Amino acid sequence: MTKKSLIFVLLMIVALTLFAETRSLWVVPWSIANHQGVDELIEDAIAANQNELLIEVRYRSDALYEVNRGGDRFSNPEPRSYILKDDSFDPLDYTLKKAKPLGLKVQAWVVVYNATPSLPRLVDENHMFTQKPHWITWQKGKPMTDIKEQFGLFIDPGIPEVQDYLLDVFSDIVLGYPELDGLHLDYIRYPNHKYGYHPISTSRYEEALLEENNLSWNDWRIRQVSDFVGKLQTRIKEINPEILLTAAVFADLKEAKNTYAQDWHAWLRDGLIDIAYPMAYSLNYDSFMQQMEVEELLDYHDKIIVGLRAWDASGKNLKAKVSPKYNVNHIKTRIDYIRANDFAGISLFSYSGIKEGDALDDLVPIAYPPQEPAIQEIALNESPELDERIEPELTQIIDFLEVVSIESPDQEMIVSEATASLKNFKTQVKLFEMSGSFVLSMQLPKQGCWTWCISDKQGHTLYRRKRCFEEGYNEDYWLGNFYDGSHLQNQSYLISFYLEDEELFYQSIVIPEI
Repeated sequence: MTKKSLIFVLLMIVALTLFAETRSLWVVPWSIANHQGVDELIEDAIAANQNELLIEVRYRSDALYEVNRGGDRFSNPEPRSYILKDDSFDPLDYTLKKAKPLGLKVQAWVVVYNATPSLPRLVDENHMFTQKPHWITWQKGKPMTDIKEQFGLFIDPGIPEVQDYLLDVFSDIVLGYPELDGLHLDYIRYPNHKYGYHPISTSRYEEALLEENNLSWNDWRIRQVSDFVGKLQTRIKEINPEILLTAAVFADLKEAKNTYAQDWHAWLRDGLIDIAYPMAYSLNYDSFMQQMEVEELLDYHDKIIVGLRAWDASGKNLKAKVSPKYNVNHIKTRIDYIRANDFAGISLFSYSGIKEGDALDDLVPIAYPPQEPAIQEIALNESPELDERIEPELTQIIDFLEVVSIESPDQEMIVSEATASLKNFKTQVKLFEMSGSFVLSMQLPKQGCWTWCISDKQGHTLYRRKRCFEEGYNEDYWLGNFYDGSHLQNQSYLISFYLEDEELFYQSIVIPEI
């Protein structure tokens, strides 16, 4: 076997996998109000080749999760959401338990400053409105009273007590659910340019002017929101260094900053958030393009997941025949643009909107093929150096791979002992069926984020996944679906493991127990 013929096998084993795009669904509380709803959501997400769920667990100052689940370190007095009818059901916990083993990332989506529902009867019973009415923001001369103007009443970001309260509530969520991949902020802004004139805020602004006489009112408002984001980022990273802080934001940067005091470009620039989800919901494609082509975003495409409109205002579904002005074909055109311009991914608002009338079933075949991580292929006789995206250690092991023969099903892949940069380890690997899913079990020599790959005996990658495992015995759960749409069969497969940035590797022939 020549070096050139071995290059695909080499890259399959230890190449640095290019990051696959994020495919998110915003999921409103009514979709996760019971076990059946969550089960259906996860089944739909997997079938639609999605990989992330943004679960709305704080709708309007209420909890679709267990308050103080991790202890009483942070004060969280928020009541159980009126949306939940079963007092024993924890939507966030159940979603995590169901979604994570299947490779779906889960973020806790929380509404920040919008504190009340928009129905008058619900406002009168709302915890924030009844317990902290003095926190409601003001326009000049009077408190905010129009609950329909912004889908509810806002509390004022310029009140220090408000910030402290929210810090504790969100910290409690992160502490109680360490399995979370992220905390996702929504309504992290003022209602619009008219608001923020709470007496406490105007007094604090006047004090700030004594030291910064050129500080504008809107710049002061921007500072209140950004300071809170920075404090929250510091707090939750102390609790869980691996968790992401992300935010749904207005796609138009100028509008976001000047109207809503939401300077999310600065949040990305200064590292206050990990990922921004600009809500590019315009029905007009030219407007969508203008929002996406702002020069300030050029350096942050890898930190931007573009939110797309996936609902019909009149409640109809988005099938092309039903909604000719905006439908799944228009969404697909926007997805093509996002991919062509190397944004980090796509998020659809919302799951329930695109699911209406089975429109999701129409969108998936044209826009969401199964994801196969890209592998960098290199012809050795044409390229003297490996691409910089491939780990440098690869150059040290190429000369030793001629001892490999994956064409023999009777033996494990053995790397020459002369290889200094790749250490083989031995383990027992099993792949068996359980309750409609498949369980991959293995013993690993070290804690870390391992990549496992299942291939046919010719070295063709059928499926790959990266998961964080503990040292020792581990299990991973999988539906058994391959990238090409086929399914795991009762035949021999090649399974390999490697630890990114480490020198550990294993490969074995496995026959699933079906």
